[in-house]
Amino acid sequence: MQAKDMLGIIATLIPVLATGLFGYWQFLNQRRSIQYSENIKSLYSATKEEVLASIANLVTFKKSPQMRRITQDVLINRLYTELDYNVCNAIGSQLVSMIEKNNPGELNYIIQRLIEINYNYFLQTYGISQRAADLKLIISNTEKDYVEQLKHKDDETKVIGLAADIKKRVTEKWNEYNTVKDLNDYRLMWHKQIIADTIGMILSSATSRQFNNIDVNFMANDFNYCTFRNITIHKCTIKKSAFSQAVLQQVRLNNIAITDTILSTSRYEDMELCNGEIVKTTFHASDFKNVKFLNIKLDDVCFYDCVFDDCVFDDKVLGINPASMYRASFKGIIPKFADSLKNISGDDFLHYLDTTKISGSRLKSITADYKEREKYYNTPPPPENKENDGQK
Repeated sequence: MQAKDMLGIIATLIPVLATGLFGYWQFLNQRRSIQYSENIKSLYSATKEEVLASIANLVTFKKSPQMRRITQDVLINRLYTELDYNVCNAIGSQLVSMIEKNNPGELNYIIQRLIEINYNYFLQTYGISQRAADLKLIISNTEKDYVEQLKHKDDETKVIGLAADIKKRVTEKWNEYNTVKDLNDYRLMWHKQIIADTIGMILSSATSRQFNNIDVNFMANDFNYCTFRNITIHKCTIKKSAFSQAVLQQVRLNNIAITDTILSTSRYEDMELCNGEIVKTTFHASDFKNVKFLNIKLDDVCFYDCVFDDCVFDDKVLGINPASMYRASFKGIIPKFADSLKNISGDDFLHYLDTTKISGSRLKSITADYKEREKYYNTPPPPENKENDGQK
């Protein structure tokens, strides 16, 4: 067969082969779409095992950038309705495993979405707590109005209802109050907590995979009672947030900008705070173990009644106010400025509180803690129980 004839045959077959390949490609895409759709349905199954299996299967769709982003958003949105730590941990691990190490932008996108969810729950809990307070006030005022009504039975402008009507309205408001309070005290608070903990899981997983350029921006977030372990954040901004009664272990925060935040009554262990500034923030009543402050500028930062155990403040740390470190104690490594704290009195600290730029809610927390802790410091120890010559 001559080359000319062979080329003619190939030219004839190319359209047929192209049509066949295109059809096969469409078939595979259609089949893949069906599998994906079925997998997503299982993600919202009432059976925990099916949900976990669905989460595990979603990794097979990570090769397509478009499908990967859709999958990430689906998993993130799934967290809105989840209260099971096992499921949240599986989702967090899957979200990180779907990202290539050389693409930290995707990781930062996921973290920011979760931070926004936490903020959303913060707004809900705040609004609903105000609604509960309003309902309680309505109930109280209704009872007062009824007492006032009895004094003016003949004045129609004062008559607001019969006793039975008053009782009915109070009962309705009381039931509404309990419903709102239960929603705020349990479900919304738990959602907020579990999202915060999931962010910690994701940051820890990303750190263990040695992601670079992790950039986190916390804004008006609630991370009280959270535990963050084995985490490195290469650029960290924290504004108007709360990390009280939290545990941070083996955490490294670099290029930090912490402003108007409460970080009090928490445990900080094997931690580094590097390169940046901390402004109008309180750490009061916290425990620090092997924590390093490196090249940090402090501006109105309160360390009242903190315990520092083998902690380092390098020579580039600026802005330490002795009055703000009233009752702070040091073990192991003693910083150079420790001598300047010996003569600080309670009056010095109270004057500091009067002049501080720390915002109202943070200041109330410091003041309330100060009043309680000073009771302990000012209470004399109990007398020793000595035997008196063998007599009772």
